[in-house]
Amino acid sequence: MTIDPTLTAVYRRTDYLVFADCGEFVLHIDEYNPLFANFLKTQQADRFALISACNPRSVRHPDDANQLRHQNFCQLMQTNGCLFFPALGRSPDQSWQEQSLLLLNLSRETALKWGRYLEQNAILYGENNAIPTLLFCQKVEQ
Repeated sequence: MTIDPTLTAVYRRTDYLVFADCGEFVLHIDEYNPLFANFLKTQQADRFALISACNPRSVRHPDDANQLRHQNFCQLMQTNGCLFFPALGRSPDQSWQEQSLLLLNLSRETALKWGRYLEQNAILYGENNAIPTLLFCQKVEQ
């Protein structure tokens, strides 16, 4: 599978917002956010993933279909006992946004498994350093 470089650039420019009881965090790929790092410590989380169920393969779907996918994903995470927080991927100019979840303490492999299950091109994943990295869910051809 080949990911369009333009689409990769869009992922990299996106603002990823996380909504927690203690506040809102704006994350960017490959950037450290000290407030988010502190939040992870308070949650005793050494790994995190930000995953969306909306717009599979980055193809725009109707809002009601995305809402249903998101609700089903939330229910699945509750059933699996995952600790999660609401999140949002949003363009810097706020012309589009996509509901997501911040999932705590998932392994890299498990996070990728969920991304593949939800037919996503990519997810965000991070470990102890609290820096979100872009992971492609499918093998990317060179």
